[in-house]
Amino acid sequence: MINNCLQNLRDDLLCLPRDRKGPAASNRDVQNSAKALLAVLNDCDSETLRTNALLIQDIREEYLQIRNGKGFDRFWNTSKTETATLSVLRKIDDIFFKDARKDAFWKAPIYDLVKRNKLSKAKAERLIQQILDHYTIGRSSEDQFAKPFIFETGTSQLIFEFGEDGSIHVPGLNPESLSLAKKANLTLSDAIAIYRFIELYKNSFHEQAVNEKRNIVVHRRVANIPRSIQFNKNGHVWILLNRERAKDRVLGFGTTKSVKRAVRAHTLEFCARSVMKVDKTTHTSQAEIEFATLFGDKTEGVVKTYSTVNAYIGKDGVEKASLIQKEYDCNLDSSLAVSWPFTPSQRTLLAKDMLTGLANIHKAGVIHRDIKPQNIFLYADQSGDPRADIGDFDLSCYSTAEMDGFYCTEEYVAPEYSKAYLEDEDYSKINEKIDIYSMGLSFCELFNTSPEELTSAPNKTKIQKTILAMLDRDPAKRPTAEEALQVFRAEGSL
Repeated sequence: MINNCLQNLRDDLLCLPRDRKGPAASNRDVQNSAKALLAVLNDCDSETLRTNALLIQDIREEYLQIRNGKGFDRFWNTSKTETATLSVLRKIDDIFFKDARKDAFWKAPIYDLVKRNKLSKAKAERLIQQILDHYTIGRSSEDQFAKPFIFETGTSQLIFEFGEDGSIHVPGLNPESLSLAKKANLTLSDAIAIYRFIELYKNSFHEQAVNEKRNIVVHRRVANIPRSIQFNKNGHVWILLNRERAKDRVLGFGTTKSVKRAVRAHTLEFCARSVMKVDKTTHTSQAEIEFATLFGDKTEGVVKTYSTVNAYIGKDGVEKASLIQKEYDCNLDSSLAVSWPFTPSQRTLLAKDMLTGLANIHKAGVIHRDIKPQNIFLYADQSGDPRADIGDFDLSCYSTAEMDGFYCTEEYVAPEYSKAYLEDEDYSKINEKIDIYSMGLSFCELFNTSPEELTSAPNKTKIQKTILAMLDRDPAKRPTAEEALQVFRAEGSL
């Protein structure tokens, strides 16, 4: 039965004229044969179809020849013959590849794909049918499997590749690109284009970064990709979310820098990317890069820096540099400003983190010079407790070098540093104890107290005595960060 129906449709297709409008009877014959075949196909399985593979291939070739023939526009568009024949080919492919489509990549992923590209339901249905038809009619005896289907989305392309079993593969579509589209508010086509570029060029750019001993940034305009991508010497890849017109999230602005976002390609860890102007008349941006690189991402109590890009020329013609660092929830100043309900034990935990970071900074021979709540960055650990890291090294210097100026925030400045500046003295006697004084003032805010309240408090605890010692006007009487840390570790709370 199925064999006869296939033969009838093939013979009727062979009888259709190619270069002139045929008689209505010829059209009706094809439509009737297709209708009869569709009824039989409802009870047919893939094994039966495979025994008639040659007939099916003949029908497909005839359809392609007529559809692509000289008289196609005049002939096919004036009848229902094309729709009837195409319905048969769709049904045959559905039977052949039903299991492969169900198990591999079929309607649910494609629906998700077009939904994330903000297509309407009607457009989504049309796209799915375009993909189906592209595969169904895209094969001939010379090319048994359809060429890739390319869907233009405006800023990028989606490429659908077809497997021998009828499955569909989209290069760059993976759990990472799906998550990136959702978390970074990108269209899925943009996320796929980014990951497709990474898959293609990761090895070559990594090799270039290793050979040139620097991190490589591929700018989106140069490579025609939705976002710029940074390839690191250590093999890490960063996607730079820095398009203002695309409303990429900006975390903040400073006097000399803006803080945007970046995401590690294969872990989807979102980070802060600081882009700063290189001002050679001061050392701010150079110090930020230098000390962030020095401490890296392994120094306890210090902001984690994952990547640096030294001086480059931005699109505005200005020389810039950039850092990729851990993205923190907020800073200590903003938390205290909204009266964040830290428990006494959490405040002590934060103080220990701050002293740990400062001790490590001083062990490296560095003076921070700008310790204050705004430069203490907070995040939550696995148990949900707040933790702290010290950041912003744009005013820092090495303790072995002569102080090159009065760089600080005046509300937190140590008296000896302010005196040297006001009386035009040299800074030779200034050392890391200025950071201890600033940390003491920061502790007063952390523990919601003041130097006067601590001084007048009866039966002072060891922690209260330590904070007062940190605020001593004589730097020689102030404890080191390590000494203060030991007191906080031994005591439970303020």
